[in-house]
Amino acid sequence: MEVTTVALSAGDTLNIGEIRTEWHWIKPAIEEILEANPHLTYIPEDVYAEVKSGHAVLWVADKAFAVTTSETDQYSGEKTLLVWVCWSKPNGTSVLFRHLEELTRVAADSGYAWIETRTQNERLGEALEHWDWELDHIVYRRSCHVFKT
Repeated sequence: MEVTTVALSAGDTLNIGEIRTEWHWIKPAIEEILEANPHLTYIPEDVYAEVKSGHAVLWVADKAFAVTTSETDQYSGEKTLLVWVCWSKPNGTSVLFRHLEELTRVAADSGYAWIETRTQNERLGEALEHWDWELDHIVYRRSCHVFKT
């Protein structure tokens, strides 16, 4: 599938990337994400494996990338395009926002009912609401390890 978005500036298009070709800069970016978010349980090689196996798609733009996966609701059958990993330099110019409309169009044209991302960052949520995203649910977790004897 060949997908290219409209350039927002010279050289700033969103394309499906080849993980092996891009790995030299994708891996350190994922390590940066994981260092800033120690609650995440995957490692960079998990992302590589998901993309290489076809279970995820790597999207590459100027100094940015996103990795998307597909989820299907077990009851309604509706498909959701999940923006799983997203990174850009400089921080605050997320590929998600720079190419949001085009990524949403690609999702709709591919039969997705929803596009979704997950974050612990409340500021990101506020920014997404500006782009007509809505809060769907909040998950609270508690470790059970405190009860182990």
